[in-house]
Amino acid sequence: MGSVRIERLVLLGSILLGAGALTPSGAEELPEFARRDTLRAAVSEFQAIGDASRYHDLAGALGELVLEQVLEIEERTRSEAELAAYRAELQRDALSDARATVRRRRRERDEAFFDAGGREQRRDRAETAAERLAEAKRRLETLEALSAEKIAVEAQKPIEWAREFAPGIDRDPQRTLTRENLDLVIGGVIEPLDRYLFLRIEGHARGVAEPVFASEFVALPEELYPELEAETDHVLTQVLGRDWAAVAVETGDSEARIVIDGRTAGYGDLHERFLRPGSYRVEAVDRAGRRRSEVVTLEAGERRDLSLVVGPSPRTTAQLRTEPAEANLYLQSRRLGRTPLEFELPERDQLALIRRDGYLDSRMVLGPRTEAEFERSLQPDTEDQSARLLDRRNRFYRAFGYFVLSVPVTLVLNGVYENLSSAVPRDGAPIAGLSSSEQDRIASQREVAYWGAVGAFGVSAGLFVNMGVRLYQYIRTGEEAHYR
Repeated sequence: MGSVRIERLVLLGSILLGAGALTPSGAEELPEFARRDTLRAAVSEFQAIGDASRYHDLAGALGELVLEQVLEIEERTRSEAELAAYRAELQRDALSDARATVRRRRRERDEAFFDAGGREQRRDRAETAAERLAEAKRRLETLEALSAEKIAVEAQKPIEWAREFAPGIDRDPQRTLTRENLDLVIGGVIEPLDRYLFLRIEGHARGVAEPVFASEFVALPEELYPELEAETDHVLTQVLGRDWAAVAVETGDSEARIVIDGRTAGYGDLHERFLRPGSYRVEAVDRAGRRRSEVVTLEAGERRDLSLVVGPSPRTTAQLRTEPAEANLYLQSRRLGRTPLEFELPERDQLALIRRDGYLDSRMVLGPRTEAEFERSLQPDTEDQSARLLDRRNRFYRAFGYFVLSVPVTLVLNGVYENLSSAVPRDGAPIAGLSSSEQDRIASQREVAYWGAVGAFGVSAGLFVNMGVRLYQYIRTGEEAHYR
């Protein structure tokens, strides 16, 4: 008997022991028939049907997109159909267990009359078994009188998502749910309609014959992906089982802690989705303990953007001086002016370029954390960088060629050594068919081959190191030509 079934029997026994004296009218006081703490859910492979087989890869990509989105959902509010099916399943399983208990108690009572021992002992055992049977019958009658609608089950439950696709739901989603031991499965189909594609996404719950939600739309093939992205919020609302709102918080400090109604939701910048519509207190706290908060009221489907910058306000301008002056400053591809220059800092880090004829370019990153005043000395362009880079490249190629040529020499000498070692082992033992002078000659050649292989390996290692140094110099020269 599995652990889930054992837990269910233990729970059933405790429920019935406490409910033996209850009348059917008091059955709503019975606790929930709970078996696991989470809803098991998965996304099935999307199916391309009809003439849409050529859209198989697209179907897989859309399925991946849906799976990536729904993995963020941690809880589902079950529909009335799901709750009714869950209650019916729980009651059916409880009745099945109770009837099995009655059959077992009846068999124990009958067997008690034929047990070993005296007449009095058999009679005592039979009376005890009869009492247990009567108690099991009372428990069964209590359950039979219990209306499924009065079984208390939780409407909201955490979701345990399968990280991989479930098998296709085909025409029998309930079979997939049962086989994979799932409570919810989400599937989709793509079907061609002339020049358009029809996409349907639907969710099926265990024990519910009809889909608990469905979403469908028609689009051109090249528009299908953006249409699905636009439809995602609607699909997520249906998977979540309720309306939701979102809040995006920007603090300007990657270490600032963001707290929503006393709960730490993240750090730095945050996009919190799946909030229930209502009022929230959103607070940002930096490492120094400085706080900034705001109370927001979110409507269903609303996204609110908040700027909760904590600490001193960031600077918006900076001053640049160059030596020599009259150098142009470019931010991305936009020219800001000539130095000395006071300019507006970008909200986010961006690459900037200082350029003046006859001098090497100077690059830097400008952003909110840039110093208020800074200076750059430009280097005269007295060297032909392209010629220097070509020279470094040629040196690397030569070093690489020498290393490649040295490798076969090492391998050949090692092979000669191995062959001679197989003919005359290094232990010097006599070899049948070889004179001592011949054996000494081969041993001498073997030693020459050994030391030659060792020397060749050393040369190869040195050439390899030299090649690495030349490669580093080649790369470094290229970087200097680009960033100086």
